[in-house]
Amino acid sequence: AAAAAVAARTTSSSKASKASRRLSSSTSGEADGASSRQSRMQLDSLWQSLSKGLSALQKLGDDEQVIGLLNPAVECFLICSQDALQVAEAAKKKADAAAQQKKEQEEQEKKAKEEKEAKERMDVEQSGEPTDQAATAATATATETATVAESKPMIVDASEPSAVGAGADAGTGAGAAATSASSDSGAAAGAAGPSESATSELPTAPSTEPLLSPVSAGPGLQRWTSMEDGSGTGDLSKVERDFLAFVELHRVVINNILKKRPGILAEPPYSLLTRYPTVLDFRVKEKYFRDVMKKRAHSHRYHRIGLRISRARIFEDSCHQLSRHTGDELKGRIEVQFEGEEGVDAGGLMREWYYLVSKAMMNANYCLFIQSNIGSETYQPNPNSNFNGSHLEYFRFCGRLVAKAIFDNQVIDCHFTRSFYKQILGKDVSWRDMQAVDEPHYKSFLWMLENDICEEDYTFTIDIDRLGKMETVDLKPNGSNINVTNKNKKEYVRLAAYMRLTGIIKDQIEEFRKGFYEVIPQKDIALFDDTELEMIISGLPDIDIDDMQANTDYGSGYDSSSPQVQWFWRAVRTFDRDERVKLVQFVTGTGKIPIGGFAELVGMSGPQKFNIHKDRSGHDRLPQAHTCFNQLDLPVYNSYEELRLNLLMAIKEGSEGFGFA
Repeated sequence: AAAAAVAARTTSSSKASKASRRLSSSTSGEADGASSRQSRMQLDSLWQSLSKGLSALQKLGDDEQVIGLLNPAVECFLICSQDALQVAEAAKKKADAAAQQKKEQEEQEKKAKEEKEAKERMDVEQSGEPTDQAATAATATATETATVAESKPMIVDASEPSAVGAGADAGTGAGAAATSASSDSGAAAGAAGPSESATSELPTAPSTEPLLSPVSAGPGLQRWTSMEDGSGTGDLSKVERDFLAFVELHRVVINNILKKRPGILAEPPYSLLTRYPTVLDFRVKEKYFRDVMKKRAHSHRYHRIGLRISRARIFEDSCHQLSRHTGDELKGRIEVQFEGEEGVDAGGLMREWYYLVSKAMMNANYCLFIQSNIGSETYQPNPNSNFNGSHLEYFRFCGRLVAKAIFDNQVIDCHFTRSFYKQILGKDVSWRDMQAVDEPHYKSFLWMLENDICEEDYTFTIDIDRLGKMETVDLKPNGSNINVTNKNKKEYVRLAAYMRLTGIIKDQIEEFRKGFYEVIPQKDIALFDDTELEMIISGLPDIDIDDMQANTDYGSGYDSSSPQVQWFWRAVRTFDRDERVKLVQFVTGTGKIPIGGFAELVGMSGPQKFNIHKDRSGHDRLPQAHTCFNQLDLPVYNSYEELRLNLLMAIKEGSEGFGFA
């Protein structure tokens, strides 16, 4: 196994270089087809040799020595892959340019023909004699109009071919689901990478025409149904299929290397993997993303942003004051001062501000977001948000706020629907996303797809609630006069789902995304799928007391065996979920926990664990907190009951606000 790695290290660079040069020359027309085939055979042979060596090494275990041997082999593979993919991409661009030139030529010919027919019709009108050419032109125009009327953007759901029409049976469109990298089962959880145009405008519902056919280079590749670089056109090349097959086969090895050095993802050849983020584990992507954000923050001396906020008007004040700054200026550190309070912000006030303003964002009085289903904790943009005259300005602020929290590595108290996370990322939604947004309509769509609807009276329309008044909207031109049948019901479901998930809140989504991308560009956040984005924004959903206890430090005379410390953990384990959140908020300034758990809590000077210190001032005092240091000062109480009573009083009465008692 070691010999295989050494051989790969010493021979693959020269082979890759020769193969790359031959591929490049054949692409530019400097060599014949035989040379290109020979180069391809050399690359295939090299990749097979590397794969055998890696497989042999992988059986030895996952210690430092093995990783050291695997790393050069993986690097060699990525180097030759990068060259080969660049050549394939150049060939594709050349073909696309030729196709575009041909299309433009056809359009010019069509325009010339139309001008000629228009001139002939004008001559006929002047002479008063009809001709066959005029009749033919009229027929062609009518046919073209009908064709345009029939075409409409649609939602594609590759996870259920039987439910999306014939066009999706062979493959998937830009909205095809891609497997989450953190999923052990390999089930689909994400979506294909966003297109370049998504940075400036809202993505439209994709066509049912499949963009790529599923590849067959192994079971793991069945989820690779679209280019992750967002091009989404043409079939996967053999080079790309080989690359993905290799990466899928050795994803554990590759991710183990990257976990130890996530920063190498920013440099060739490992940067190639960022084009295919679903092969990367979530922890690898998250560490790499944090490194990128940190370097960006330190690349320029940004001015601090001082906020003076009234707690009673926290949302309005925050929106008004932050709107004075550009997206680039928002990369500076925020310092918060609450009106009428003595607290000085060394990090704790900022964390509380994030927590409180994100909760205010969901306040029903602003009409910005609504619960997706009754009793649900997830929210989506309110179709009737225009009841608030400043709603679009507020949506842009919300986008900036969420992105700024991510940039500052702060978790906030808001959970969106799965479809809205996809829309933030610029990815397409599926009709199945309706289940989390509007379950009654989802069940209606599902029943329609699974049953005979010949006797039902449906048309291509839906009813939209506009501030209590129902408005009927056509899903396609003249939709009210087009019946839904067993033949076209899949099209109806796609159009109806698109309208409810995107169409009726298009302006709100667009403004939110504009604000978000001012702080974090889409290409940076597109590294994640919708599930991972939720964790990046909101942190862990529950508070794990075992994790909290394992990552707690003690000081000023306390240790893990002190009676008061043991009583403290005994009391905390009796708290309900809300009380646990209040405790964490009381000590850290926020009720949310980072993705990595309590081990990744951040204080004034960087990483700072939860810590408990002895307060010697007397047992008649309440516990006190220093949120800038994630520190709880716990008095020396005489009994478990006394400690629990005072701790509950402190977290319930003092979880918000800063002052000197």
